[in-house]
Amino acid sequence: MHVIVDSDSSIPDRTDALVDGGPSPLPALSASAERLTVAGADILCMPCKTAHAFFGPLQAGVPVPIVHMLDETAAVVASRGLPSLRLLATAGTVASGVYQDAFLRRNLAVAVPDVAGQRQISEGIAFL
Repeated sequence: MHVIVDSDSSIPDRTDALVDGGPSPLPALSASAERLTVAGADILCMPCKTAHAFFGPLQAGVPVPIVHMLDETAAVVASRGLPSLRLLATAGTVASGVYQDAFLRRNLAVAVPDVAGQRQISEGIAFL
């Protein structure tokens, strides 16, 4: 399989955009998707879970399919007969509701941490 990667560290922080009103990453995500399609990509994958909060408008502007990682995760959880998932993610991912929405479409539940738990999780993610 031929893989094309567009790794752009200048894309605005997704959590900052969703939680703190920072600049939208959508223009930069769209530019990245365009570069990949011009380079010949037939399908796109976006490994950032938080960026999936911008999936709808991003997909609408791209002529090739983008794998929706959270829908794929929900499909696997459902196929294994699991009723729910505990979410350990950035504050932006939790606040965006992208996992909750993907799981709800399959009648699955997502347990999110309380405020103190989310603070600890976010600190741990930032440490990485």
